[in-house]
Amino acid sequence: MTDTLLELAAAGLLRVRANAAYDAVRAKAAAEKDMKRSDRLSVWSPDGKVYLGAVSKTNPETSAGIGDAAAFLDWVKATYPDDVDWDMDIVGPDDEVKAVLYQHAKHLVKLKEVVKPEFRAKVLEASNAAKEPAGPNGELDVPGVVMSAAATSTVTFRPSPDAAATLTELIRSGAVKVPDLLDVPDAPDGGE
Repeated sequence: MTDTLLELAAAGLLRVRANAAYDAVRAKAAAEKDMKRSDRLSVWSPDGKVYLGAVSKTNPETSAGIGDAAAFLDWVKATYPDDVDWDMDIVGPDDEVKAVLYQHAKHLVKLKEVVKPEFRAKVLEASNAAKEPAGPNGELDVPGVVMSAAATSTVTFRPSPDAAATLTELIRSGAVKVPDLLDVPDAPDGGE
């Protein structure tokens, strides 16, 4: 078992370092000006004979969400009252609620207003389309709706089924430089 545990530890070290190296090259590729959001570029062997895969850059967009549920509920009540429903807050002790709730003990529940899920989805869809908080009929500045910033674009590589042999040969021949995963990192604790 000791040999297996040592092998696992060594493989774990290599995995962490390989992931860090991959992330560093992805960040470098994402920063290059030639590649724009939504691009998908083919990668070929240097002689142009073997398709190795594709590099893609994501195009994340802003998205709407409810940041202040109470403000949003107040706006819906005032603007679209038919899209407000009732829900319950459980106010009794858990053990008592579990024992009698199914018997409709009204002293254990309290009604509360909530926006219907279908209407909430319509507002978020309208907000995403408008790129700002918007109602389903084009109203702007809907209270409680927030827009999240677009995420940073990321770059990924998806290899072709027969890329491994060609990439292995390119690495072994020195045509493609990759970091030595066994080099001691700069961090005093070993970097892991």
